[in-house]
Amino acid sequence: SAASDVYKRQFQDILDVVENKVASLETEERPGVYAEHHGGDYRAFGLGSPWHEMIEMAGGINIFADMPMPYPEVDPEAVIEGNPQVVLKDTRRTPPMGYGVTGTAPIHAYINELTARAGWEMLDAVKDGRVYVLSPDLTAGPKKVIAIAYFAKVFYPDLEIDPETFFREYHEDWQGVKHTGIFIYPEP
Repeated sequence: SAASDVYKRQFQDILDVVENKVASLETEERPGVYAEHHGGDYRAFGLGSPWHEMIEMAGGINIFADMPMPYPEVDPEAVIEGNPQVVLKDTRRTPPMGYGVTGTAPIHAYINELTARAGWEMLDAVKDGRVYVLSPDLTAGPKKVIAIAYFAKVFYPDLEIDPETFFREYHEDWQGVKHTGIFIYPEP
């Protein structure tokens, strides 16, 4: 249908904006990223995981890209040695996030717990306040494209891209639902 064509084109436009921005970046300009699966502490996203691909598309470097499995358990020391500039934590039910959620206090407390892990005070991501938690309401299914736009904004705060507006349009124009909830925190 014509509507779905517009929809696809919008998704493609988002990817193009991100791709054009990151295509010209040198490797040393790209942030190192530690992305952690909701399945447990130190369960990373490795090669073959959707998040690995999303991080790469958004211009980040997955510090566990050399792990030949999608969801490896990693040594806490390896995270410290990798010294990511950005940490992304996939969440499920803890802390409460996603549609209809408005309270940030539990999310804040959760980030404080993450950053209090042994040795994490040494991470650039922690020193610079670049530890983000994400709701599966943003990162699962077709919304992965929107998540890539958010990742790009997290990695490159000066990037001329507004994922929030795109997500609002997705909800209100495409899904006919109110755009309310916390999908990434802190908001990039």
